[in-house]
Amino acid sequence: MGFYVNDELNTVDVWGQRMGRTKKLANVASHPQVALVIDDLASVTPWIARGIEIRGLGRTPQGPSIHLRLTTAER
Repeated sequence: MGFYVNDELNTVDVWGQRMGRTKKLANVASHPQVALVIDDLASVTPWIARGIEIRGLGRTPQGPSIHLRLTTAER
């Protein structure tokens, strides 16, 4: 999976291989409240994990690519 923060639309766009066949899309169609968790390891020595959770409304916009668009709170 990958993501792109779209400052112009105030959204986070999420895509990935075979996104059209994932349960994520079906879940968003029936329940649009979503959460996206992004995490990584800042260091392994010492072990330092970090992450962020983004909550908002998900939808699948029309267009040539299949992806999820998470709309965050208004700024």
